[in-house]
Amino acid sequence: YVNDLVATLSDQLPKLMITKPGSRVALVVITFGAAKDRRLALKSLKAGAVEALSHSSGHLAVLRALDVVDDTVQVQKLLLDGLRSTQPVVAYSATGELRGPLHPPLMTLLRSRFGAKCLLFLLCPEKSSVLEPDEALLFALGGASVFKKERSVKRKEHLLFLRRALLTCCFKYAEVLVRCPNGSRVLEGVVRAFRPPALLVVLAHIFAGDATGAAAAIPGEFKESSEEAGSSEANENSSGDSDSSDDNDSDSDSDSDSDSDSSA
Repeated sequence: YVNDLVATLSDQLPKLMITKPGSRVALVVITFGAAKDRRLALKSLKAGAVEALSHSSGHLAVLRALDVVDDTVQVQKLLLDGLRSTQPVVAYSATGELRGPLHPPLMTLLRSRFGAKCLLFLLCPEKSSVLEPDEALLFALGGASVFKKERSVKRKEHLLFLRRALLTCCFKYAEVLVRCPNGSRVLEGVVRAFRPPALLVVLAHIFAGDATGAAAAIPGEFKESSEEAGSSEANENSSGDSDSSDDNDSDSDSDSDSDSDSSA
């Protein structure tokens, strides 16, 4: 009966995750589903994975998928790939006004309660306080029989997948994160997990009130995203200038042609 129920609901997870009871059913589907059922479940979550990670109940299903699905490449492709972009997301209000400040998708998770919880689940697995007591019971369903690859190995692979995006956000938005209760917890987890010396230098400058020194201490490899954005904007401007110069050249050519015609 359970297998039939899991097979029936495996592609309906987005609808289930809207409520806490539904998210518990989604956990059961992911926990006891066969490889085919889990694949369908992951595909159904792909479109709204980033939003689900910061949802009050939806994040639990995504966390369980990170926890038990052995095919980490598939999980990363379907659930985590949207978090790797370090470019700010442009969003507009219903009236057409630009919403700000603009941040990458990962920054939304870093600063939200449930998004930070999801990241800490990977960064600090030894902290049992990441999960609520009732959630810990759900995550214990099936024990070790529902997966083959060790949890610690899967978490390391997921962290490696997100490492660059995490470090980029921590370097670029360190001053914002240290003032955010949720973001500061994730920032601490990143420091503990990756131990980047340069990030400690940046934080030291921030705590000393030296914003200029903090910006100068960011390694070049983590400035690429902003520099690339600036260069692309410059390219657009230069292309616009060249187009206008071409238009001017064509106008001058037409004027010279008209002058030669009148003189003739």
